Amino acid sequence: MPINENDLDTFYSVLLNEKDALQPGNPLYVENLHFDPQRDVMVEMAREIRLSQNAGYIAYFTGNRGTGKSTELLRLQKMLSEQGQTALYIDLTEYLIDGEPPDVKTLLVLLALAFAREADALLGTDFRNITPLRRFWRYMNGTDIELEKLDVHAFKLKLSSGSGFQARFMAETKNDGATWIEEAREAITAVAAAIKQRTGAGGVSLLFDSFERIRAKSPSAEVEFYARIAEIFNSVNFLRFVGVSVVYSVPPYLPVIANVQNQVNLRVLGSVRVFEAAHGTLRRQPRREGLDKMRAVLDRRYPRWAEIIAPATLDVLAERSGGDLRLFLNQLVRAVLAGSYHALERLPILPNDEIVNDLLANQENQMGSLLYLDHLPVLLRIVDESNVVVTDPKEQAAAARLFDERLLFNYANGVQWVDANPMIWARIERYRTEQAASKARAVVTVPDGVAARPISAS
Repeated sequence: MPINENDLDTFYSVLLNEKDALQPGNPLYVENLHFDPQRDVMVEMAREIRLSQNAGYIAYFTGNRGTGKSTELLRLQKMLSEQGQTALYIDLTEYLIDGEPPDVKTLLVLLALAFAREADALLGTDFRNITPLRRFWRYMNGTDIELEKLDVHAFKLKLSSGSGFQARFMAETKNDGATWIEEAREAITAVAAAIKQRTGAGGVSLLFDSFERIRAKSPSAEVEFYARIAEIFNSVNFLRFVGVSVVYSVPPYLPVIANVQNQVNLRVLGSVRVFEAAHGTLRRQPRREGLDKMRAVLDRRYPRWAEIIAPATLDVLAERSGGDLRLFLNQLVRAVLAGSYHALERLPILPNDEIVNDLLANQENQMGSLLYLDHLPVLLRIVDESNVVVTDPKEQAAAARLFDERLLFNYANGVQWVDANPMIWARIERYRTEQAASKARAVVTVPDGVAARPISAS
Protein backbone atom coordinates (compact mmCIF):
# COMPACT_ATOMS: atom_id res chain seq x y z
CA MET A 1 0.00 0.00 0.00
CA PRO A 2 1.42 3.42 -0.99
CA ILE A 3 2.52 5.81 1.74
CA ASN A 4 -0.14 8.35 2.69
CA GLU A 5 -0.33 11.28 5.11
CA ASN A 6 -1.37 9.04 8.00
CA ASP A 7 1.85 7.07 7.53
CA LEU A 8 3.86 10.30 7.55
CA ASP A 9 2.03 11.36 10.71
CA THR A 10 3.03 8.13 12.45
CA PHE A 11 6.70 8.49 11.52
CA TYR A 12 6.77 12.22 12.29
CA SER A 13 5.17 11.69 15.70
CA VAL A 14 7.88 9.22 16.71
CA LEU A 15 10.64 11.71 15.86
CA LEU A 16 8.82 14.68 17.37
CA ASN A 17 8.19 13.04 20.72
CA GLU A 18 11.59 11.47 21.26
CA LYS A 19 13.05 13.95 23.74
CA ASP A 20 14.28 12.04 26.78
CA ALA A 21 17.18 9.63 27.11
CA LEU A 22 16.30 6.07 26.17
CA GLN A 23 15.81 3.83 29.17
CA PRO A 24 17.44 0.37 29.28
CA GLY A 25 15.38 -2.11 27.34
CA ASN A 26 13.79 0.53 25.11
CA PRO A 27 13.18 -1.09 21.70
CA LEU A 28 14.52 2.05 19.99
CA TYR A 29 18.04 1.41 21.34
CA VAL A 30 20.56 0.19 18.73
CA GLU A 31 23.30 -2.08 20.04
CA ASN A 32 26.91 -1.05 19.42
CA LEU A 33 25.83 2.19 17.80
CA HIS A 34 28.89 4.08 19.06
CA PHE A 35 31.28 1.31 20.04
CA ASP A 36 33.31 -1.36 18.33
CA PRO A 37 31.61 -4.76 18.82
CA GLN A 38 34.67 -5.99 20.74
CA ARG A 39 35.07 -2.87 22.88
CA ASP A 40 32.05 -1.56 24.73
CA VAL A 41 33.03 1.37 26.99
CA MET A 42 30.11 0.77 29.35
CA VAL A 43 31.02 -2.89 29.80
CA GLU A 44 34.62 -1.88 30.51
CA MET A 45 33.59 0.71 33.13
CA ALA A 46 31.21 -1.73 34.81
CA ARG A 47 34.05 -4.24 35.08
CA GLU A 48 36.48 -1.67 36.48
CA ILE A 49 33.94 -0.54 39.08
CA ARG A 50 33.27 -4.13 40.14
CA LEU A 51 36.99 -4.79 40.60
CA SER A 52 37.76 -1.59 42.52
CA GLN A 53 34.80 -1.19 44.87
CA ASN A 54 36.74 0.18 47.85
CA ALA A 55 39.44 2.09 46.00
CA GLY A 56 37.41 5.20 45.25
CA TYR A 57 36.94 4.60 41.50
CA ILE A 58 36.47 7.73 39.41
CA ALA A 59 35.93 8.22 35.68
CA TYR A 60 35.04 11.11 33.39
CA PHE A 61 32.64 10.25 30.58
CA THR A 62 32.42 12.69 27.69
CA GLY A 63 31.01 13.18 24.22
CA ASN A 64 29.20 15.78 22.16
CA ARG A 65 25.78 16.93 23.29
CA GLY A 66 23.11 14.70 21.79
CA THR A 67 25.31 11.65 21.21
CA GLY A 68 23.45 9.61 23.83
CA LYS A 69 25.58 9.94 26.97
CA SER A 70 22.54 9.91 29.27
CA THR A 71 21.21 6.79 27.58
CA GLU A 72 24.59 5.06 28.05
CA LEU A 73 24.82 6.13 31.71
CA LEU A 74 21.39 4.65 32.34
CA ARG A 75 22.60 1.48 30.66
CA LEU A 76 25.66 1.48 32.94
CA GLN A 77 23.36 1.91 35.95
CA LYS A 78 21.48 -1.23 34.92
CA MET A 79 24.70 -3.21 34.50
CA LEU A 80 25.95 -2.16 37.92
CA SER A 81 22.64 -3.01 39.56
CA GLU A 82 22.82 -6.47 38.01
CA GLN A 83 26.30 -6.82 39.58
CA GLY A 84 24.87 -6.22 43.06
CA GLN A 85 25.70 -2.52 43.24
CA THR A 86 23.41 0.27 44.40
CA ALA A 87 23.83 2.53 41.39
CA LEU A 88 22.20 5.97 41.38
CA TYR A 89 21.83 8.01 38.21
CA ILE A 90 21.66 11.69 39.24
CA ASP A 91 20.73 14.38 36.71
CA LEU A 92 22.16 17.68 37.95
CA THR A 93 20.28 19.86 35.44
CA GLU A 94 18.25 21.69 38.07
CA TYR A 95 21.14 22.02 40.52
CA LEU A 96 23.49 23.73 38.07
CA ILE A 97 22.94 27.25 36.75
CA ASP A 98 23.54 27.91 33.07
CA GLY A 99 26.47 30.25 32.53
CA GLU A 100 27.54 30.10 36.18
CA PRO A 101 29.85 27.17 36.97
CA PRO A 102 30.23 26.68 40.73
CA ASP A 103 33.56 26.55 42.52
CA VAL A 104 34.74 23.19 43.84
CA LYS A 105 33.30 23.56 47.37
CA THR A 106 29.90 24.65 46.04
CA LEU A 107 29.85 21.79 43.55
CA LEU A 108 30.64 19.29 46.30
CA VAL A 109 27.78 20.63 48.45
CA LEU A 110 25.47 20.33 45.42
CA LEU A 111 26.62 16.75 44.84
CA ALA A 112 26.01 15.93 48.50
CA LEU A 113 22.54 17.50 48.33
CA ALA A 114 21.65 15.64 45.14
CA PHE A 115 22.93 12.35 46.55
CA ALA A 116 21.03 12.86 49.82
CA ARG A 117 17.83 13.51 47.90
CA GLU A 118 18.20 10.33 45.85
CA ALA A 119 19.13 8.32 48.95
CA ASP A 120 16.07 9.67 50.74
CA ALA A 121 13.89 8.53 47.85
CA LEU A 122 15.59 5.13 47.85
CA LEU A 123 15.48 4.39 51.58
CA GLY A 124 12.84 6.75 52.93
CA THR A 125 15.39 8.26 55.31
CA ASP A 126 16.10 11.94 55.90
CA PHE A 127 19.85 12.37 55.45
CA ARG A 128 19.86 16.13 55.94
CA ASN A 129 20.97 15.88 59.54
CA ILE A 130 24.49 14.91 58.53
CA THR A 131 27.30 17.38 57.98
CA PRO A 132 27.58 19.51 55.88
CA LEU A 133 23.90 19.40 55.05
CA ARG A 134 22.84 20.31 58.57
CA ARG A 135 25.19 23.30 58.56
CA PHE A 136 24.02 24.19 55.08
CA TRP A 137 20.41 24.44 56.25
CA ARG A 138 21.57 26.74 59.06
CA TYR A 139 23.31 28.89 56.47
CA MET A 140 20.13 28.99 54.38
CA ASN A 141 18.08 30.05 57.40
CA GLY A 142 20.49 32.92 57.95
CA THR A 143 19.94 34.39 54.48
CA ASP A 144 17.11 36.57 53.25
CA ILE A 145 15.94 33.88 50.80
CA GLU A 146 12.25 33.27 51.33
CA LEU A 147 11.35 29.61 51.21
CA GLU A 148 8.17 28.30 52.74
CA LYS A 149 9.68 24.88 53.24
CA LEU A 150 13.42 24.44 53.48
CA ASP A 151 14.19 21.08 51.91
CA VAL A 152 16.19 19.64 49.08
CA HIS A 153 13.35 20.06 46.59
CA ALA A 154 12.88 23.72 47.42
CA PHE A 155 16.61 24.33 47.24
CA LYS A 156 16.82 22.72 43.81
CA LEU A 157 13.93 24.79 42.50
CA LYS A 158 15.45 27.95 43.93
CA LEU A 159 18.74 27.30 42.20
CA SER A 160 17.11 26.55 38.86
CA SER A 161 15.16 29.83 39.05
CA GLY A 162 18.42 31.76 39.19
CA SER A 163 18.03 33.41 42.59
CA GLY A 164 21.68 34.44 42.76
CA PHE A 165 22.05 32.21 45.79
CA GLN A 166 24.89 30.18 44.31
CA ALA A 167 27.08 33.25 43.68
CA ARG A 168 26.36 34.52 47.17
CA PHE A 169 27.19 31.19 48.77
CA MET A 170 30.44 30.96 46.82
CA ALA A 171 31.49 34.44 47.97
CA GLU A 172 30.44 34.17 51.61
CA THR A 173 32.11 30.79 52.16
CA LYS A 174 35.33 31.74 50.38
CA ASN A 175 37.39 31.85 53.57
CA ASP A 176 35.92 28.61 54.86
CA GLY A 177 36.32 26.58 51.67
CA ALA A 178 38.50 23.80 53.08
CA THR A 179 35.97 23.03 55.82
CA TRP A 180 33.04 22.90 53.40
CA ILE A 181 35.00 20.64 51.04
CA GLU A 182 35.94 18.25 53.84
CA GLU A 183 32.41 18.10 55.25
CA ALA A 184 30.78 17.64 51.82
CA ARG A 185 33.09 14.74 51.10
CA GLU A 186 32.36 13.23 54.50
CA ALA A 187 28.64 13.61 53.85
CA ILE A 188 28.86 11.70 50.56
CA THR A 189 30.85 8.84 52.10
CA ALA A 190 28.48 8.74 55.10
CA VAL A 191 25.37 8.48 52.92
CA ALA A 192 27.06 5.77 50.83
CA ALA A 193 27.99 3.80 53.96
CA ALA A 194 24.40 4.03 55.20
CA ILE A 195 23.10 2.73 51.88
CA LYS A 196 25.50 -0.23 51.92
CA GLN A 197 24.51 -1.07 55.49
CA ARG A 198 20.77 -0.82 54.82
CA THR A 199 20.74 -2.61 51.46
CA GLY A 200 23.64 -5.04 51.77
CA ALA A 201 24.82 -3.88 48.35
CA GLY A 202 28.27 -4.86 47.18
CA GLY A 203 29.07 -1.21 46.52
CA VAL A 204 27.62 2.22 45.80
CA SER A 205 28.06 3.93 42.45
CA LEU A 206 27.08 7.51 41.60
CA LEU A 207 26.55 8.53 37.98
CA PHE A 208 26.40 12.33 37.80
CA ASP A 209 25.00 13.61 34.50
CA SER A 210 24.50 16.92 32.67
CA PHE A 211 27.60 18.98 33.46
CA GLU A 212 27.90 19.79 29.76
CA ARG A 213 24.62 21.70 29.86
CA ILE A 214 26.32 24.61 31.61
CA ARG A 215 27.35 26.97 28.83
CA ALA A 216 29.11 30.34 28.65
CA LYS A 217 26.69 33.26 28.45
CA SER A 218 28.66 35.17 25.80
CA PRO A 219 31.92 35.00 23.83
CA SER A 220 33.40 37.73 26.05
CA ALA A 221 32.98 35.45 29.08
CA GLU A 222 34.39 32.31 27.48
CA VAL A 223 37.98 32.43 28.71
CA GLU A 224 36.97 32.90 32.36
CA PHE A 225 34.12 30.42 32.06
CA TYR A 226 36.26 27.61 30.67
CA ALA A 227 39.03 28.33 33.18
CA ARG A 228 36.52 27.71 36.00
CA ILE A 229 35.34 24.48 34.39
CA ALA A 230 38.97 23.34 34.11
CA GLU A 231 39.57 24.18 37.79
CA ILE A 232 36.62 22.05 38.85
CA PHE A 233 37.58 18.92 36.95
CA ASN A 234 41.30 19.26 37.60
CA SER A 235 40.39 18.83 41.29
CA VAL A 236 40.27 15.05 40.87
CA ASN A 237 41.30 14.31 44.47
CA PHE A 238 38.31 16.26 45.79
CA LEU A 239 35.90 14.56 43.36
CA ARG A 240 37.00 11.06 44.36
CA PHE A 241 35.42 9.42 47.46
CA VAL A 242 36.61 6.47 49.53
CA GLY A 243 34.33 3.47 49.17
CA VAL A 244 32.27 5.09 46.40
CA SER A 245 32.53 4.63 42.63
CA VAL A 246 31.69 7.78 40.75
CA VAL A 247 31.32 8.66 37.06
CA TYR A 248 30.95 12.26 35.92
CA SER A 249 29.46 13.13 32.55
CA VAL A 250 31.72 16.02 31.52
CA PRO A 251 31.75 18.46 28.58
CA PRO A 252 33.35 17.23 25.33
CA TYR A 253 35.83 20.11 25.40
CA LEU A 254 37.26 19.24 28.82
CA PRO A 255 40.39 17.48 27.45
CA VAL A 256 41.13 20.69 25.51
CA ILE A 257 41.10 23.01 28.52
CA ALA A 258 42.37 20.67 31.27
CA ASN A 259 45.07 18.01 31.45
CA VAL A 260 42.67 15.43 32.85
CA GLN A 261 43.89 12.44 30.82
CA ASN A 262 46.88 12.04 33.13
CA GLN A 263 44.77 12.27 36.28
CA VAL A 264 41.62 10.28 35.70
CA ASN A 265 40.08 7.53 33.61
CA LEU A 266 38.61 9.43 30.62
CA ARG A 267 36.06 7.67 28.43
CA VAL A 268 34.77 9.16 25.17
CA LEU A 269 31.42 8.47 23.53
CA GLY A 270 32.19 9.39 19.94
CA SER A 271 29.68 10.34 17.30
CA VAL A 272 28.59 7.43 15.12
CA ARG A 273 31.51 6.68 12.80
CA VAL A 274 29.97 7.36 9.40
CA PHE A 275 33.47 8.14 8.08
CA GLU A 276 36.69 6.19 8.29
CA ALA A 277 39.51 7.67 10.36
CA ALA A 278 41.92 9.78 8.36
CA HIS A 279 45.08 8.07 7.10
CA GLY A 280 47.55 10.54 5.64
CA THR A 281 45.85 12.41 2.81
CA LEU A 282 43.01 9.88 2.68
CA ARG A 283 40.15 11.19 4.75
CA ARG A 284 36.39 11.44 5.01
CA GLN A 285 35.75 8.16 3.26
CA PRO A 286 32.20 6.92 4.00
CA ARG A 287 32.08 3.96 6.37
CA ARG A 288 29.41 1.50 5.30
CA GLU A 289 29.10 -0.08 8.74
CA GLY A 290 28.42 3.32 10.34
CA LEU A 291 25.89 4.30 7.67
CA ASP A 292 24.11 0.98 8.23
CA LYS A 293 23.93 1.77 11.94
CA MET A 294 22.17 5.03 11.11
CA ARG A 295 19.71 3.07 8.98
CA ALA A 296 19.14 0.76 11.94
CA VAL A 297 18.22 3.81 14.04
CA LEU A 298 15.33 4.46 11.65
CA ASP A 299 14.45 0.78 11.36
CA ARG A 300 13.61 0.88 15.08
CA ARG A 301 11.48 4.00 14.72
CA TYR A 302 9.56 3.38 11.51
CA PRO A 303 10.31 0.22 9.48
CA ARG A 304 8.79 1.68 6.30
CA TRP A 305 11.13 4.69 6.22
CA ALA A 306 12.69 3.58 2.90
CA GLU A 307 9.33 4.14 1.20
CA ILE A 308 9.55 7.80 2.22
CA ILE A 309 13.27 8.56 2.15
CA ALA A 310 15.31 6.59 -0.37
CA PRO A 311 18.21 4.64 1.21
CA ALA A 312 20.72 6.62 -0.88
CA THR A 313 19.18 9.83 0.45
CA LEU A 314 19.43 8.59 4.00
CA ASP A 315 23.11 7.88 3.45
CA VAL A 316 23.56 11.50 2.35
CA LEU A 317 21.77 12.75 5.47
CA ALA A 318 23.82 10.44 7.70
CA GLU A 319 27.09 11.61 6.16
CA ARG A 320 26.14 15.28 6.38
CA SER A 321 25.15 14.80 10.03
CA GLY A 322 28.67 13.58 10.79
CA GLY A 323 27.12 10.80 12.85
CA ASP A 324 25.49 13.25 15.26
CA LEU A 325 22.17 11.64 16.21
CA ARG A 326 20.46 14.86 17.24
CA LEU A 327 21.34 16.58 13.97
CA PHE A 328 20.45 13.46 11.99
CA LEU A 329 17.04 12.77 13.54
CA ASN A 330 15.77 16.15 14.69
CA GLN A 331 17.04 18.43 11.95
CA LEU A 332 17.67 16.39 8.82
CA VAL A 333 15.38 13.35 8.72
CA ARG A 334 12.52 15.23 10.33
CA ALA A 335 12.86 18.14 7.87
CA VAL A 336 12.83 15.82 4.84
CA LEU A 337 9.83 14.07 6.34
CA ALA A 338 8.03 17.41 6.78
CA GLY A 339 8.67 18.27 3.14
CA SER A 340 7.32 14.88 2.05
CA TYR A 341 3.76 15.93 2.91
CA HIS A 342 3.84 18.14 -0.17
CA ALA A 343 5.65 15.64 -2.38
CA LEU A 344 3.73 12.39 -2.02
CA GLU A 345 3.99 11.83 -5.75
CA ARG A 346 7.83 11.92 -5.51
CA LEU A 347 8.24 9.36 -2.73
CA PRO A 348 10.68 8.02 -1.88
CA ILE A 349 12.63 11.29 -1.80
CA LEU A 350 15.83 10.97 -3.86
CA PRO A 351 19.21 12.57 -3.03
CA ASN A 352 18.86 15.24 -5.74
CA ASP A 353 15.35 16.29 -4.72
CA GLU A 354 14.89 20.00 -4.07
CA ILE A 355 13.72 19.16 -0.53
CA VAL A 356 17.14 17.70 0.23
CA ASN A 357 19.11 20.39 -1.60
CA ASP A 358 17.29 23.25 0.10
CA LEU A 359 17.55 21.59 3.51
CA LEU A 360 21.31 21.06 3.29
CA ALA A 361 21.89 24.59 2.02
CA ASN A 362 19.88 26.03 4.93
CA GLN A 363 21.71 23.84 7.44
CA GLU A 364 25.07 24.95 6.08
CA ASN A 365 24.03 28.60 6.47
CA GLN A 366 22.79 28.06 10.02
CA MET A 367 25.90 26.18 11.14
CA GLY A 368 28.15 28.66 9.40
CA SER A 369 26.51 31.51 11.28
CA LEU A 370 27.75 29.98 14.56
CA LEU A 371 31.37 30.46 13.50
CA TYR A 372 33.31 33.50 14.64
CA LEU A 373 36.02 34.75 12.31
CA ASP A 374 38.71 34.55 15.00
CA HIS A 375 37.79 30.88 15.61
CA LEU A 376 38.51 29.85 12.02
CA PRO A 377 42.34 29.66 12.32
CA VAL A 378 42.01 27.32 15.30
CA LEU A 379 39.37 25.25 13.52
CA LEU A 380 41.46 24.92 10.36
CA ARG A 381 44.49 23.70 12.29
CA ILE A 382 42.44 21.19 14.29
CA VAL A 383 40.80 19.81 11.15
CA ASP A 384 44.10 19.49 9.29
CA GLU A 385 45.72 17.64 12.19
CA SER A 386 42.62 15.60 13.20
CA ASN A 387 43.60 16.44 16.76
CA VAL A 388 43.12 19.17 19.34
CA VAL A 389 46.35 20.46 20.84
CA VAL A 390 46.08 24.10 21.89
CA THR A 391 47.74 25.83 24.82
CA ASP A 392 46.81 29.50 24.49
CA PRO A 393 43.78 30.26 26.75
CA LYS A 394 41.96 32.17 24.00
CA GLU A 395 42.49 29.35 21.53
CA GLN A 396 41.39 26.82 24.14
CA ALA A 397 38.20 28.82 24.67
CA ALA A 398 37.67 28.92 20.90
CA ALA A 399 38.13 25.15 20.58
CA ALA A 400 35.84 24.55 23.56
CA ARG A 401 33.10 26.65 22.01
CA LEU A 402 33.43 24.73 18.73
CA PHE A 403 32.75 21.49 20.61
CA ASP A 404 29.95 23.13 22.60
CA GLU A 405 28.20 24.28 19.43
CA ARG A 406 28.66 20.83 17.85
CA LEU A 407 30.93 22.27 15.16
CA LEU A 408 33.63 19.78 16.15
CA PHE A 409 32.92 16.09 16.71
CA ASN A 410 34.79 13.47 18.72
CA TYR A 411 35.21 10.06 17.13
CA ALA A 412 36.85 6.83 18.23
CA ASN A 413 38.27 4.31 15.78
CA GLY A 414 40.89 2.43 17.74
CA VAL A 415 42.27 5.89 18.54
CA GLN A 416 40.40 9.07 19.27
CA TRP A 417 40.23 11.67 16.53
CA VAL A 418 38.24 14.78 15.70
CA ASP A 419 36.76 16.41 12.64
CA ALA A 420 34.54 19.35 11.84
CA ASN A 421 30.80 19.06 11.42
CA PRO A 422 30.30 18.29 7.70
CA MET A 423 27.89 21.23 7.52
CA ILE A 424 30.84 23.63 7.84
CA TRP A 425 33.31 21.82 5.56
CA ALA A 426 32.55 24.24 2.72
CA ARG A 427 33.06 27.24 5.03
CA ILE A 428 36.44 25.86 6.15
CA GLU A 429 37.58 25.36 2.56
CA ARG A 430 36.43 28.86 1.66
CA TYR A 431 38.50 30.20 4.55
CA ARG A 432 41.49 28.13 3.39
CA THR A 433 41.14 29.66 -0.09
CA GLU A 434 40.81 33.17 1.38
CA GLN A 435 43.99 32.64 3.40
CA ALA A 436 45.88 31.41 0.36
CA ALA A 437 44.72 34.41 -1.65
CA SER A 438 45.73 36.74 1.17
CA LYS A 439 49.22 35.26 1.23
CA ALA A 440 49.47 35.57 -2.54
CA ARG A 441 48.59 39.27 -2.33
CA ALA A 442 51.32 39.69 0.26
CA VAL A 443 53.94 38.68 -2.31
CA VAL A 444 55.52 41.61 -4.15
CA THR A 445 57.57 41.63 -7.31
CA VAL A 446 61.02 43.06 -6.72
CA PRO A 447 62.46 45.26 -9.56
CA ASP A 448 65.24 44.10 -11.88
CA GLY A 449 63.92 40.57 -12.13
CA VAL A 450 64.64 39.61 -8.52
CA ALA A 451 62.42 36.71 -7.42
CA ALA A 452 59.25 37.60 -5.59
CA ARG A 453 59.28 37.14 -1.82
CA PRO A 454 56.80 37.62 1.06
CA ILE A 455 56.69 41.21 2.25
CA SER A 456 57.25 39.95 5.79
CA ALA A 457 60.65 38.50 4.95
CA SER A 458 63.68 40.34 6.34
